[in-house]
Amino acid sequence: MKKLMVWVLLTVMSLAVISAAGSKEAEVLEIQERVGSGYFHKYEPGITLTGNRISSATVDFVNNAYVEWAEEELGITYKLKWTAPDAETDRQKLTLAMASNDLPDIISIESGDLFSRMAKSGVLKPLNDLLDTYASPLTNERIEVYQEALNGNFFSLFQMQGDIYAMPEASDVFSSNWYALWMRGDIPGGTGHGSP
Repeated sequence: MKKLMVWVLLTVMSLAVISAAGSKEAEVLEIQERVGSGYFHKYEPGITLTGNRISSATVDFVNNAYVEWAEEELGITYKLKWTAPDAETDRQKLTLAMASNDLPDIISIESGDLFSRMAKSGVLKPLNDLLDTYASPLTNERIEVYQEALNGNFFSLFQMQGDIYAMPEASDVFSSNWYALWMRGDIPGGTGHGSP
């Protein structure tokens, strides 16, 4: 009887492991279907990309789920060259980095004079050919949605003479514009529930 219980327990545990592996495979297949196959590959050996951010000291851009996923699944380690407390400090750091030829690999920059100087000086590479060659179907679909919503002006702040130099930060129009949820006070009370 004891041997039978051990075999039953081992069988149940094996099925649970297989089931978990199957759900992970299903999740990966769903992502590949949405993004398109062949767009995720792991760098062997891994690579390190540097960046800059404007942020308060409380936000951690290096230790989060996305950065961990990129390191584990893609072999990309992300490191910050600096975090600036405000846009003016960041512009100063970017200007110094540009002058010393020590820019981060991925630049977070606002449109304006500094962007124009960087693009005109050849520090930034046009992204047109890269987007045409490497953008996933999901990326192309999102660009199309934003272009349509903005009357073809999605890239306008980061474009010079037809060349695209940056991917604007974009988020869902509805999710990014609803900062508060308003609820009539009589509705929860009418259902027998209190206010949240």
